[in-house]
Amino acid sequence: MAVLDVVDAGFPSGFVDGIVDGRGRGRIASPVIRRWLMDDAPVYFDEAARAAFVEPEDAAWLASFRRHGMRNMMAHGVKDLHGGATRYFCFAGVPDGGEEKMRLPQLIVPHLHTALRTHYRLKVRARDVELSSREREVLQLVCVGKTNEAIGSILGISPWTVKVHVRNFMAKLNVSTRGHAAAMAMKNGLVSI
Repeated sequence: MAVLDVVDAGFPSGFVDGIVDGRGRGRIASPVIRRWLMDDAPVYFDEAARAAFVEPEDAAWLASFRRHGMRNMMAHGVKDLHGGATRYFCFAGVPDGGEEKMRLPQLIVPHLHTALRTHYRLKVRARDVELSSREREVLQLVCVGKTNEAIGSILGISPWTVKVHVRNFMAKLNVSTRGHAAAMAMKNGLVSI
């Protein structure tokens, strides 16, 4: 599994730094990930589970786990249609519990995946969108609430041409309403008001 991005929320940073291959390949050395990739099911790890799937080559990982005072961790993820890992979530310091603790990641991971996918898609899309100068002018006027007729009059073009520019920038921004386009444009600095 190659790591493209790590969002660390509560893991000791030394532990995370120690398991991600720093040679530019982005690989993670973790028996927990390996187990999840094999079983495609939530994985729970603590000292009692160590014998079940920790191999001798995982000695450095296990030493780091212990050195950072970690008690346990739980992991689950989402795979694509081809069985490749799309997103992997790992939680440390999981409250003790019975079998129901294994259902929790199955319930929340799809929602976390959707939220992060949307977040990154919006972030990349807004930053990388290429609008023509005319589309930016029209978007600027949409942001201040002008109608197609008013924009056409201001820019000296027909309302139909304005409508085409609006359709084009909405498609590029992947939004369905003028209000959403305006909000995204202002939030991401595509226009200045």
